[in-house]
Amino acid sequence: SYRGMGSLGAMQQGAADRYFQDNEGNVDKLVPEGIEGRVAYKGPVTAVIHQLMGGLRASMGYVG
Repeated sequence: SYRGMGSLGAMQQGAADRYFQDNEGNVDKLVPEGIEGRVAYKGPVTAVIHQLMGGLRASMGYVG
C-alpha cells in the first residue's frame, strides 16, 4: 500500500515532527492533503506510461 506524508494516517503517526509542528491530538483539526489506500494489481504499467507520454507530448506541442 502507499501512504503519502500528507495523508491522515501519516499525520497521526508523527509526520508533524518532519515539519516542526506540534502533535495534534484532535483528529478533527488535521487537514489531510491526500488519502491512503490499496489498489489491486491491474497488470503491467506499460499502457499507463504510454498514455502519460502521449498526454505530455501533446501538451508540449500546445505550449510550443
